[in-house]
Amino acid sequence: MPKVEVHIVTSSAPPSGVGEPGVPPIGPAVANAVFLAKARAHSAFQPARERLRASSPQVDDLRRARDSAGGKSGSRLECPFGIKGVDAMATYLGECFCGSVKLEATGAPEAMGYCHCRSCRSWSAGPVNAFTLWKPDAVRVTSGADHVATFAKTPGSERQYCAKCGGHLMTNHPPLGLLDVYASTLPTLEFTPVLHVNYAETVLPIRDGLPKLKDFPAEFGGSGETMAE
Repeated sequence: MPKVEVHIVTSSAPPSGVGEPGVPPIGPAVANAVFLAKARAHSAFQPARERLRASSPQVDDLRRARDSAGGKSGSRLECPFGIKGVDAMATYLGECFCGSVKLEATGAPEAMGYCHCRSCRSWSAGPVNAFTLWKPDAVRVTSGADHVATFAKTPGSERQYCAKCGGHLMTNHPPLGLLDVYASTLPTLEFTPVLHVNYAETVLPIRDGLPKLKDFPAEFGGSGETMAE
């Protein structure tokens, strides 16, 4: 087993529950290091993608990236950082903070990772957002659909939450044809992050050995550029 180093990140935020603001990053960092040592976390990562050409990560560019791949509105971009080793037949149950809205995700997510953008940080009230991306037909609300409300600050992100408790559920990304179900919403899903996105905006540097993208993968309309931890 290769040597595993743990770097302590100073933070003034108090620790709390997993997925909440202030959660100590040591456990996930060690877990990710072990995954890397076993060559699991990078199973789908292609180093050549680090050198993909730069372009704007805005919504129009995401749509152009989708269309150039032969897709149309509602179609799905192929994620360059796919997940392997997840049971394709498994079903994961989740719910909002009060339990009025229940949902389920079936199969394997397209990708898992961390987003450091200001919008995700503001919405989650945390220093980083842990995401799991799914095909829309793999996720469904099984109870309390009438309580699901949506807020769309931009056309690229339709953030859904419970109108009763305010608990966050997921974000629909129409330009990508993917749903982001927040990792903490699916407690039985083993969270296996493979990359960080929008790392140029980070307020909590994380030294876990995973690729740190400046914005988005080029396939999603971003630059594809990586950054140092």
